[in-house]
Amino acid sequence: PELEAEWEHDGLIKQRWLRLGEAIQQEAATDLEERFKGVEAIFTRRLKEDREREEKRKTETLTRLEQSLTRMAEAMEKGDLSAVDRAIKSGNSRFRRIGPLPEGTDEAPLMARFEELNLALAARREDLRQTDEWKRWANVRELEELCAAVEQLGKVEDLKLVSRALKEAQIRWKKVGPAPRDRSEELWKRFR
Repeated sequence: PELEAEWEHDGLIKQRWLRLGEAIQQEAATDLEERFKGVEAIFTRRLKEDREREEKRKTETLTRLEQSLTRMAEAMEKGDLSAVDRAIKSGNSRFRRIGPLPEGTDEAPLMARFEELNLALAARREDLRQTDEWKRWANVRELEELCAAVEQLGKVEDLKLVSRALKEAQIRWKKVGPAPRDRSEELWKRFR
């Protein structure tokens, strides 16, 4: 954009130069005209390079937006709450500030697809959270049984048996999975 303004200014200079050239002796004007053409060629090349860089940036922006939409769609298929959260966060960040797109690219379909995926991911996140909470509540009974079993080990005098039983209880604790957040610390303290 700045180079284009300079180019227009350059056109005005060229017009003035041509008028001035008529007044200056022909041989001096020829030398200056060659120098002016050299500067004009450099300026034209730089303007072309600037436009190419800008078009490349626009194409890269479009590619990143499309990749973001693909990641969001892939996250929908996963049953991983953290992947869904990352996809929502990344998509919102990317689409909050789109930036310039290549000439002729319609932003509306990209935004429509983003909004559709964002709503679907929000619903998917809620489903995954509820499922996770139910799993955690289902774990409580088994974790309480493990706590009771470990508490009973306090009455056993054979240290090898106690050690082996504790190791097995720890392995089972990990396999069972987490408790609800409001019971997790209480059960863990009791288990230890």
